[in-house]
Amino acid sequence: MSLFRFFKDRRGGVAPMFALAIIPVFGLIGAAVDYSRANSVRTGMQSAIDATALAMAKLAPTLTQTQLQQQATAYFNAMFNHPEALNLVITPTYTTAGGSQLVISVSGTVNTSFMRIMGFSSLNVGSTSTVKWGNSRLRVALVLDNTGSMFEYNKIGALKTATNDLLTQLRNAATNSADVYVSIIPAPPGSTGATGTRTMAPARKATTPPPPRPRVPAWPRTATRVGRPRATVPGTAVSQTAAGRARRQARTTTPMRMRRTPASHRCSRRSSTAPVRRRCCH
Repeated sequence: MSLFRFFKDRRGGVAPMFALAIIPVFGLIGAAVDYSRANSVRTGMQSAIDATALAMAKLAPTLTQTQLQQQATAYFNAMFNHPEALNLVITPTYTTAGGSQLVISVSGTVNTSFMRIMGFSSLNVGSTSTVKWGNSRLRVALVLDNTGSMFEYNKIGALKTATNDLLTQLRNAATNSADVYVSIIPAPPGSTGATGTRTMAPARKATTPPPPRPRVPAWPRTATRVGRPRATVPGTAVSQTAAGRARRQARTTTPMRMRRTPASHRCSRRSSTAPVRRRCCH
C-alpha cells in the first residue's frame, strides 16, 4: 500500500527525474569534450601529413616503396606533436598512371575520458593528402646557329656545351621516356654559310627624289595706306571721273609716314627737380 502511494504521489518528482537523466547528460557533455580533443588531433595531423607529402614528392620517383615508407614515417613523426594520438599508421602510395601522384594517408586513435561511460573507449582519427605533378608531353624546338661566324672564338664549342646541358636537364625532369620531345633545327638558308660565305640581300631600286617645293615670295615690307572702298547701293551706278580715279590711286599707293606733332602742341614745361625735358602729354 505504501509503495502504491509512493508512485501515485506527484510531489517531489524532480529528484528522481534528475537521478535518471544524469547519466545521459554526463555522457553528452563528455562526448563534446572528447570530440573537441579528437578534432584538435585531426587538425594537427592534417598539417603534418600535408608537409610530409610535399617533402616526399621530390624523392618519391627515386625511392622504393620501403624507403618511401620509412622516410615518410620519420618526417611525419618529426612534424606531428600530439602525444594523445596513439597507434599512428602512415601509408604512402606513389603512382605514375596519368601523371605522377603521391597519396599519403595517416590513421590513429584518441582515448576518451567521458565517453567511456557510454561504452566508447577511443575515437578513430585520420587524414589524407594527395600531391600530383608532371608535364603533359613537353615539346622543345632548338634553333641552333651553325654559320661561319660561330667558328670564331670557339662559339660553336660553347653552343654544343650549352645544348648538351639543356638536354640533360630535360631528360632528368622527364618521368617517362615519351614525356619530352626535342627537335634541333639548323640556321635557316640565306644567312652566313658554314664555309664563311654570306648571301647578300638584293639591292634596293634607286628612287627618284621628289621635286623641290616652290618658294613663296616674301611679303613687301613697305607699308602702304589702303583707302576705304566706297559703298555702292544696289540698283544705282557710281560715276567715276579720271581725276577721282587718279586721287584714289595716289592715296592707295602713297607710303605711310609718321605724323609730326605741331610745335603749338608740344609741352614746354620743365620739372623743378629734374633737368630733363618731360615728354608731351598731348
